[in-house]
Amino acid sequence: MFLNQIPFLRLLTKIFSITLIFLLVAVSAFAQKKKKGELSEQEKAKAEGLFIDATKERLLGNPANAAELYKECLKIDANNSAAMYELATIYFNARKDEQAVELINQAVKIDPKNEWYRLLLSDIYSQTGKNSEAAKILESLSNDFPKKPEFLYEWATELLKAGKYEEAIKVYNRIEENLGISEEISIQKHSIYLSMKQGEKAAEEIKKLIAAFPENSRYLGMLADLYTSLGKKDEAFALYEKMEKTNPSDPLLHLSLANYYREKGDKEKSYTELKKAFQNPDLDIDTKINILLSYYVLTEVNKELTSQALELTEILVDVHPKEGKAHAMHADYLFREGKLKEAQEAFRKTIALDNSKFLVWSSLLQVNYTLNDYESLLKESNEALELFPTQAIVYLFNGIANMQLKNYDDAIAILNSGVAYAKKDKQLSSQFYSSLGDAYNFVKNHKESDAAYEKALEIDPENITVLNNYAYYLSLRKENMERAEAMSKKSNELEPDNASFEDTYGWIMYQQGKFTEAKEWIGKALKSAEKPSGVEYEHYGDVLWQLGEKDAAKEYWNKAKVSGGGSDLLDRKLSEGRLVE
Repeated sequence: MFLNQIPFLRLLTKIFSITLIFLLVAVSAFAQKKKKGELSEQEKAKAEGLFIDATKERLLGNPANAAELYKECLKIDANNSAAMYELATIYFNARKDEQAVELINQAVKIDPKNEWYRLLLSDIYSQTGKNSEAAKILESLSNDFPKKPEFLYEWATELLKAGKYEEAIKVYNRIEENLGISEEISIQKHSIYLSMKQGEKAAEEIKKLIAAFPENSRYLGMLADLYTSLGKKDEAFALYEKMEKTNPSDPLLHLSLANYYREKGDKEKSYTELKKAFQNPDLDIDTKINILLSYYVLTEVNKELTSQALELTEILVDVHPKEGKAHAMHADYLFREGKLKEAQEAFRKTIALDNSKFLVWSSLLQVNYTLNDYESLLKESNEALELFPTQAIVYLFNGIANMQLKNYDDAIAILNSGVAYAKKDKQLSSQFYSSLGDAYNFVKNHKESDAAYEKALEIDPENITVLNNYAYYLSLRKENMERAEAMSKKSNELEPDNASFEDTYGWIMYQQGKFTEAKEWIGKALKSAEKPSGVEYEHYGDVLWQLGEKDAAKEYWNKAKVSGGGSDLLDRKLSEGRLVE
């Protein structure tokens, strides 16, 4: 990519002082002839007054008023180039390009040597994509004002935009002849030559910098990197050796060597050099983080690199212990690799250094939730709510934590407070109503529970958690069983082989007296579950009892007892040796 040139004097073309206004008035065409004779003194005075009034309006930020006054001025003095210039500028700013070009061209014809008029015309051409035309104007300005190098810079820029690279190089050479060797020009020419696939000429530009500034080892590194990309590995290595002798602690050298060895296929040496760069505090943290971000993609393809990435994040934290983003990067990798407890602590260290980043808080809450650490989830979601009171996900995590800790009233209150912030996210909004449905069910407010579940399904008809939970709770109450059966069937269609969903459907069959179908579906649940729950074992025992398989039923009730989590009636079933409902 080419560097943008921003000539240091071009800002003068955008600002007119009161002194310049009157200078323009003085050099304007007030003294020039109209088509049918000279202006009278009265006409001159009126035109001058209109020009001054128009310019005041422009400076006060009233371009429309100014434009009308400039037009009135031109009606009196049709050859007033200064008024044409000012009006053209207003048109240009209003994106009326054709009118602006027509006016400024007239001004240039009246006063062809006026640099401001020509600059405005070049600006209009440049902004409208007529870069070759802009370049021609800037070429003439460069020739007419040889002591103003900014015109040369702009001329070269317009040539680049027009794709005239060879011509741009010639202009940059002229700048060098006037000002001497500079990094800005040499790097620009280097970039142009690379875009033209002329690697040797690009190398020559870097060599010129090395000769002009021998104390700057960075140029040696640039040349070595270029040689590496050109396949000249021996020449590149010779330069790296030279750099290492003069400045062995240069972290950029080690990055270059890491790239060099990687190109040669020596992965071990490449990683060794990369570690040296990471261990150097002089290499800025953002460069290191960008390298680690590239590892995200690499580790998806090559898992062997995961250990490298984790080690590099540890180095990052050791070298930059007070940088929150260092701990955040370390935490991200730990979380991705399933090292949840370590990730939890790393995110907490990040927040201790900088608590202003919502994404870090969100990640910490996600880790707490994944760890089933509901005490931490409640505590830290409360802290996050103080900092981010409009973030819906924080309310949701807080509500879930309160439910898991059996603070059902608190859960209902916080979920109702947060649901409004989730309106723009259908999935999140549906999840809020799902959680509200669960919370209301726990306090046996079935009317509100059912309403919340219905709202969740209205937003997302395929919310499988709601389809399952709502169906199960209806079955426990033996209410609206057709609706329960339809929802449970749909959840199993959307996600087959889910033990919980299969158990729900089987229990609905049981509640409807369809014991054979119930045995089939709860049996599926036991096979699908990696570790069946006490509820699933107890349900299967109840079904077997209803089918007359009483000894087998007692066996499954015992399994439910061992597994834990059965119903309040399980102990009575075992002690009395019969089904209790």
